Amino acid sequence: MQFARPLYNLFAAIAANPGLPEIGAEVKLLYATFLSGDMDIFEKLLRQVRADWSGKGYDYLSVGIYDGSSKLSEVTSHYATERIASTVYVVYWPQDAQVRLPETSRPTHLEVATL
Repeated sequence: MQFARPLYNLFAAIAANPGLPEIGAEVKLLYATFLSGDMDIFEKLLRQVRADWSGKGYDYLSVGIYDGSSKLSEVTSHYATERIASTVYVVYWPQDAQVRLPETSRPTHLEVATL
């Protein structure tokens, strides 16, 4: 990796993507959560976050979108350098009366920073 990283980082810089960090270096992530399901509002919020935080030393902006949101996914794909798909499981013990399960008829929004 010590020989490949400089070459990769050169291509990443040309493509305006973050490079690979040195061994032991910190990767700085900025997390954003948008509660709007409206595509236009979501895109405005995403552009504003990018404008407010660009050049502040972060390597990546991480945004979580639920699978059923193809319109919001289209918006983020214009800006994404990487897409990561994952599955979220709800684990609980039925005898715990304090647990409130998400409604399955509505999309579930997750705070991506807590995953």
